[in-house]
Parts: sequence; structure tokens; C-alpha cells
Amino acid sequence: MENVTAIINQLIYVVTQGSLERVRLTRELNQTFADAYMSGAFDRMCKASTAMGDSSFRHSMSAMTFRSGFKISILNDDNINGSDVAELAKYILASTPFVRQLMALGFDTLIIIGKHSNYGVRMQLSKFSNPTQYFID
Repeated sequence: MENVTAIINQLIYVVTQGSLERVRLTRELNQTFADAYMSGAFDRMCKASTAMGDSSFRHSMSAMTFRSGFKISILNDDNINGSDVAELAKYILASTPFVRQLMALGFDTLIIIGKHSNYGVRMQLSKFSNPTQYFID
């Protein structure tokens, strides 16, 4: 019975997230965040998920559902400041291929926020996709 419940919960998760590719990306990024925190490479433990995006940030590939936001929650947000959020945003947005991948998966908003403090930012992904650069170096 426990296995059936786990399978149904996974199916519901895939359906509510929009696609298996979105789930796979989120799972892989969460593993990367955990590895970086455990190794000491990054002082903040983060978790990626989907969330409601900003409707004013919509683009031609935005998800039709209300899950067009790519959210990164900083779980240990004690003493969080602007530089912590800016550093994380810089790494995410500096990779044009990754931003384009997020957009192709239907995301239009990057949300970085503290889990408890609600301190954070919302950014329009299409502003960081370099639409005039047709070839990726």
C-alpha cells in the first residue's frame, strides 16, 4: 500500500509541475544545492521548486498554468542579506543556456527567497536570455 501511495504522489507531483523535464531539472538542481552545501562550497542550503510566476513577465514559451515561476528557497535564511541573494542570482542568470532552458520549460520568473524571512527578489528571465545572441559559445 505504501508503494502505491508513493507512486500516486509522484504522479500528482509530475502533473502539477507541468512536465517530467521540469521535475527532473528541479530534482537535479536540488541535489546540486545539497552537494554544494554539504561540501562547504556554498553556505546556504537551497531548494528549487515551481511557483506562481509574475504575469507581467510572460513570454511566448511561458507555461499556460499558474506554475511559470522557478523558485529557489534559501532554507537556512538566518541573517540573510542582499549579497546572499545577489550571489545566487548571479550564478543562475550568468548562464544564458540555463536561462534559455528554464524559458523553454515554460518558466518566465526567477524567484529567490528566504524560507522564513520572505526576503528575496523576482526577476524576468527573458531579460537575461540574450535574445540577439543566436549561437551559444
